[in-house]
Amino acid sequence: MVYVVTAVAADTEIQYVGDTLHVGVRATPDHTQPSVAVLVTGTPVEVLEKQQDYLRVRTRSGLEGWVKSSYLSRSKPAKILVEGLRKDNKTLLAKLKQLRAGNAVAQDSDMAIRAMQANEELLTEEILDLHQQVKDRTISGKYGWIYWFMALFVAVVLGFVTGLLWCRTRIRKKLGGMTI
Repeated sequence: MVYVVTAVAADTEIQYVGDTLHVGVRATPDHTQPSVAVLVTGTPVEVLEKQQDYLRVRTRSGLEGWVKSSYLSRSKPAKILVEGLRKDNKTLLAKLKQLRAGNAVAQDSDMAIRAMQANEELLTEEILDLHQQVKDRTISGKYGWIYWFMALFVAVVLGFVTGLLWCRTRIRKKLGGMTI
């Protein structure tokens, strides 16, 4: 016979069936009575009452009965703890895998950034060299005024000579090929 109690005590405690056990639940606190149900390792039960070496318990499914107190423990059995640790380990391994993948991406990005920085330095040096070459080829250096003066002088001389030749040919045309 299974007892059903509808009122739950405010100070109930949860205990678990110990490791690798199949514990018989009895209708009365007496080991001579036949079991009405069997609880396996890790089954949480709510303690409703204590009487000598027996505890009246209720499972999450609502089954109530008496179990010898030596078969119960306040701490979770190793089986449940190991399952929880395995689950945690699996989660942590997945996170570690993600972090390693992210780390690899970060390292690749870091290497790419360093390569770009080195390339930037080379390009900066090349630009400075090109600026210097342009500066060297232009007539705007320290003695650039000499080049400008010489160019102006050459232009004036060429203009004068061209003017003289033009005048000479005009006079020859007017005089019918005679020279003065």
